[in-house]
Amino acid sequence: MTKRAPGKFARVPRDLYDTPQKAVPFVAAHLGRGTFAEPCAGNGHLQSWLVDLHLECGYSGDIRNGADALDWLPAPNIEQIITNPPWSWPLLKPLLEHFIFNCRIPVWLLLDADVAHNIRMHSYMNRCFKIVSVGRLKWIPDTPHQGLDNAAWYGFNHKHIGYPVFVPR
Repeated sequence: MTKRAPGKFARVPRDLYDTPQKAVPFVAAHLGRGTFAEPCAGNGHLQSWLVDLHLECGYSGDIRNGADALDWLPAPNIEQIITNPPWSWPLLKPLLEHFIFNCRIPVWLLLDADVAHNIRMHSYMNRCFKIVSVGRLKWIPDTPHQGLDNAAWYGFNHKHIGYPVFVPR
């Protein structure tokens, strides 16, 4: 899962890492109060944390349950997407394309903090309106260690053109 120790840790299939609750307060103040969708829901932890914040979930799905996020489009009542997508580029790239350019509503993605600096993200970063720093998270519940990579919430909107606002910890 980490670029800091290549080959040392096996990746979980389909990047199914439950979103740690610690990640949610960092983005909470930046979210709208409308209905959200969680199209990469995994085991549903992120959805639960967001509902606890009094946000309404209008859609939740995951590929392992037969709901491919790339086949999904938001219903009119869905005002934003909030999800922790797979971080591996072959899975993330088509999701970025779909969420930003096909879904056409604001989307918040929990990603590796370094992706903002990668050349392959260039064509997406002009649609990123905000980056909210999270820091390191504990992705594996039964281990005493945090992850080795920093995370951040990235807010994208197809209407935005320009640089993102950076919100430090």
